[in-house]
Amino acid sequence: MTLRNLAQVQRRMLSLAVASLLLLPIAGKAQAPVDAHTPEAASPDDAFDDQLAEVEVLRTELREQRTLHGRDAEQLIPVLKKLANAELNIGEREYAAARLERVVELIRTHEGHYTQSLMLPLLRLAKIYMDTGRYERAIAKLRYAQHLTHRRDGVYSLDQVELIAELARAFLGQNEGDEAQREMRLAFDLSRRVHGEDNIRHVPGMMRFAAWFRLIGEDRRARRLYQRAIMMLETEHGPEHHSLIEPLTHLSAVASMPGYYKTEREAALLRADKILSSQAGVDSEDRAASAVRLGDFYTRLKRPDEATLHYQRAWQILSAETDPRLDQTRIFARPVVLNFPYMILPDSRRGLMIEEREIKVTYEMDIDATGKVSNVDLVEHSGPTSLNRTLLKTAFRLRFRPGMQDGEPVAMENFRITETLRVDSPLSRSMFMEQLREEFLRLQNMLRVSGRIR
Repeated sequence: MTLRNLAQVQRRMLSLAVASLLLLPIAGKAQAPVDAHTPEAASPDDAFDDQLAEVEVLRTELREQRTLHGRDAEQLIPVLKKLANAELNIGEREYAAARLERVVELIRTHEGHYTQSLMLPLLRLAKIYMDTGRYERAIAKLRYAQHLTHRRDGVYSLDQVELIAELARAFLGQNEGDEAQREMRLAFDLSRRVHGEDNIRHVPGMMRFAAWFRLIGEDRRARRLYQRAIMMLETEHGPEHHSLIEPLTHLSAVASMPGYYKTEREAALLRADKILSSQAGVDSEDRAASAVRLGDFYTRLKRPDEATLHYQRAWQILSAETDPRLDQTRIFARPVVLNFPYMILPDSRRGLMIEEREIKVTYEMDIDATGKVSNVDLVEHSGPTSLNRTLLKTAFRLRFRPGMQDGEPVAMENFRITETLRVDSPLSRSMFMEQLREEFLRLQNMLRVSGRIR
């Protein structure tokens, strides 16, 4: 994987993280609010105080167990596990990681290096290290857990698939794109080998690998996998089954450019929306999210009339809800950017070397009721002034989900937005192309010497 592809991956990770908020039906369902006057109600501060008290109790218990049984006693393991959980709850991840490392050490001492009891603390340690950016440590823990699954189930077991996917994410985190791709291909081949090429149980593996292709910018491969997953699910469950919603929704977002596969993407979104609406007991939250996805799709394609119809439908669905978290006036109070380019290329006519790899930029802009930017002021940014022209051009290409009042899209003036962009220098790009030309000429000379070309 080239450096350019790695930059694309990082941009995709950011854009997909934002897009995923509305890509799929929301899994977490709203709970009924608790009356503030009931005994069950508790403020966040009270809950945090309780968690702090629990940590202190467990730390005291740990000291007592050490005094009673010794520093390397097996009896310390359950107390250390509970203490790690409690410290994670209050955000003390460094302490929690130290406790879990000690758990691993004690388990290895008392049960051996390959006991399955090591699996859970290893995975929890890997997650902590991933969350804190220590990818090398995360990879070591995941490799250890992977070895345990090999000893338990052999080389080909489905339990390894999730581990391999996490390994790929860790390698990607430390800019080792080739290793990440190798791990993802292994996960896909493992799923295919265990289930079989045409088995419906292979669909999750196909979906996982399609998501990977989207992440690295290979949209066409992702598209083919989503299409195949849809075909297999249709054959197995029928054309209106709820399992089709996820691949259809992903298929609708598979192209990096708005106009690519436009008809296919529109049909996929409409079909997913129809299936979702026909299911019994579907939450208003999910139905509104589906309508918003359609509105966003038409906004990106500059079809404001159709976008407005779907935004209005989402407004109506949410207006019937009593949950304050689903208040449509709050959800649609401000415009939402739909296509922020997380990487830019400065104006090539200047040919300047830009030292900053990331810059933070703040715009103040006017947005009309269709989501189009009509006026832009560049408030401030952390890069050189030579980027001003490029940053302004970038702003005018933005499209927004418009804010709404009383169920109607409205324009907004002096709207501020602050984002972080990665900068790809035109000079570094030209140096890369020069190296590519040199490699091509070298290959050409080799072929001439061997007589394969004249």
